[in-house]
Formats: sequence, C-alpha cells, structure tokens
Amino acid sequence: MLGIITFIRLKLNDMIRYTGLILLGFALFGCNDERDVNFSIDLATDVNVIATLGIEAEQEVLSETVIPQLEDAYNTNNTESGLVNDMIFSSIQLVMSEPEDASLSYIDDIEIYITSPDADLEDQLIGSAQNIGITQSISFSRNSTDVQEYIKSGTVGFKLVYTSDEFAQVNREARITTRLAVDALER
Repeated sequence: MLGIITFIRLKLNDMIRYTGLILLGFALFGCNDERDVNFSIDLATDVNVIATLGIEAEQEVLSETVIPQLEDAYNTNNTESGLVNDMIFSSIQLVMSEPEDASLSYIDDIEIYITSPDADLEDQLIGSAQNIGITQSISFSRNSTDVQEYIKSGTVGFKLVYTSDEFAQVNREARITTRLAVDALER
C-alpha cells in the first residue's frame, strides 16, 4: 500500500511540475504585447482629363504626387514603415473642377492605377467605375490591393485609363482624392 501511495505522490509531483512548466511557457511565449494601430493617410493630386475625339479609344492620364508627412503619420501613430502590415485604399474619387458647367458623362469606363518611380513595381489597378452618367465626380469601386511597396518610396503616381465614344471639346481639370487605410503594429 505504501508503494502505491508513493507512486501516486511521485506522479502528482510530476504532473504539477509539468503543468507549471506548460503555464510558464504560455506566460513567456504566449503573451504578445504588439498592438494593432489603424490610421489613414489622405492623398490628393490634380489631373487634366483629356478631351476625346468621338472615336472609341482608350485614353491615359498620368499624375504624380508626393506623400506629405509620411514619417509624421507614422510617428503620430507610434509606428514605423517596417511595422506596417498593409495599406489599402478605402476611398478613391475623381472630382471635376473646370469647366464648371461640364460633366464627365462622356467617359464610358474608367480605371485608376497606382504607379511608382521604382522600375521594379508595375502599375497596379486599384479601382474602376462603369456607366458614369451625368456627374462631376466619380467614386471608384476599389480593389483590396496592398500598396505599401508603392507608398514606401514617398512618391506615387496615379494613372487614369478610360474609354469614350463621345466627342468632348475641352479637357477637364479634376482632382483625384484618396484615403489610404493603414494597418500596422505599434512600436
């Protein structure tokens, strides 16, 4: 009988020791002090939307924009570029400013791409719109494309590619406005 009690006591001590080691392992390796930080960066650039000739043809318009105070945005949100998980456009809009009495209705379909001065990065489709209608602004449906590699350079471009089979006599001055949703880890 004494042998059985000693055996049970040894097994209980082993179980307590192993349970303690497992709990210690969870405490040391299971804790994750990293917290997610979510913030947004607004980008805007002016473009000249070229008039069309009334022939079904694709047009391209390029713009370039410097990302203002990118490091300030990181510092304000207690993060840095190396801790960014992803950057995705949460809104993309094209708003016409001149001429005031004209519209963008001559555009049939339009796509917007992000471009980079880095030759290794290809133009990436980030949004599109169809059936524009009589309007002075276009809200793009967005792709869930992570664009952080483009943003890291501090300068990005936007390329509009659109088709039209209508004649538009004058160019339209417009502004591309975007909001970039950033998901990062806190420093």
